[in-house]
Amino acid sequence: MSRQDPLVLVVDDDATVRKVLKIALERAHLRVLTAEHGVDALAQLDAAGEPVDVILSDVVMPEMGGVALCEAALKRPQPPRIILMSGFNHDPARLRVAGKSAPFVQKPFDMDDVVRRVRSEIGPA
Repeated sequence: MSRQDPLVLVVDDDATVRKVLKIALERAHLRVLTAEHGVDALAQLDAAGEPVDVILSDVVMPEMGGVALCEAALKRPQPPRIILMSGFNHDPARLRVAGKSAPFVQKPFDMDDVVRRVRSEIGPA
């Protein structure tokens, strides 16, 4: 992978989910940072030293959930694209970040579908 490869921040309180997503996204030539919850994710954004292209975040987590994380991230000078995910039954139309519906992936998900969703948020290479 090179520095030109897009950078994705995966945020989930389940270590297995983080690990599996990291492996799948890296196989798709994406660079991946991981965080356990929103507070950890904001620290990762600060430490990255470059803009993060996409945040792929669980909705329900301790410390700070995905919606609050994404609201904070979108206030940054180079805001990332966001995708929310959850194993709970959420109405995707009601999950709003910065007043807009956020892209949403329901767990359990197909890993290839998640990679496609992340790639579609990044846009053409």
